[in-house]
Amino acid sequence: MKRTTTSTKTCLLRERQHRAIGDPTIAWLTTRPTLSIGSSSETSMVHPFAVVDENAILGPETDVWQGAYLGPFVRTGARCCIGSCVWIGPNSVLGNDVRIQHGAFIPAGTLVGNRVFIGPNVTLCDDKYPRVNNKMAYHAEPPVVEHDVSIGAGAVILPGVTIGSHALIGAGAVVTKSVSPAAVMVGVPASPHELTGAAGSRHNEEQGVLI
Repeated sequence: MKRTTTSTKTCLLRERQHRAIGDPTIAWLTTRPTLSIGSSSETSMVHPFAVVDENAILGPETDVWQGAYLGPFVRTGARCCIGSCVWIGPNSVLGNDVRIQHGAFIPAGTLVGNRVFIGPNVTLCDDKYPRVNNKMAYHAEPPVVEHDVSIGAGAVILPGVTIGSHALIGAGAVVTKSVSPAAVMVGVPASPHELTGAAGSRHNEEQGVLI
């Protein structure tokens, strides 16, 4: 399995992403350096059975496994791991140290911060009213996932939702509304949950909270 590079292209973001850059909650987009292809990405690996569009840009030390698809103008940070059968739509932006597990669906134009974990078979949605042949009424609202978020296996994130930094989303949760930073959300529909014991102590320590 050889390490591969991709030709250098400018990443074109959707209009929604350009508007989002002014949002202080995701100011990381304005400070992340532009990723260029060349020597910086020679350590990236693309599995022979993965499909990475020629206009996608992979950061250094990023691995893309079998069956994964990265659409046009997808851009990743450094040290990302894109698991098998992951689908990432065009114009999506991933930060550094992002891990996406098997079978996750990331719609076009999604913003993902640094150090985000997305568990297996997680689905991020971008269409509130999905219909066949609904091109005229289709209005994409991909979610925003901020820094240090963890999303458990099989969770569903509905359109237009922002997951605040350090939030934890439980396995199988259906997130219908935006999530506050450091919140723990579980259930259907997802609701706040307080962690106790060792798990709660660890979560608070990671946020720098004294308990």
